[in-house]
Amino acid sequence: MSAADEIVIRTENSEYHFEVVDPAERQGVLSGGSVGEQPQEAVLIGPVAESGENPVGPAVALRTHARALFFMNAGKGLRRLVTSVVTKLTHLRGRLSASRPSKTGGHSKPTPNARLR
Repeated sequence: MSAADEIVIRTENSEYHFEVVDPAERQGVLSGGSVGEQPQEAVLIGPVAESGENPVGPAVALRTHARALFFMNAGKGLRRLVTSVVTKLTHLRGRLSASRPSKTGGHSKPTPNARLR
């Protein structure tokens, strides 16, 4: 993952968009699904088992057939978000939202069902 990449996470129930801001800290902006269309700052923790309990790998190993775990600020605390089971991942390189200026021209190369590295 690189800054300005977008990860589209399709799950059994929803579709999420995670725009990477700081890849080293796995920080970005999350929208879609139960988050809604208003983007929220989030940290991608990584994949968890289908039960939503135990982590099954680092964030860079986000994959299908597992759930994605995010943490977001929620007032005075943190909100934990566990998605439904991921069915498809698409990695759009160098993509930025319209609210941020593009340093790379906003070009993207889709990589369907890619395992994130």
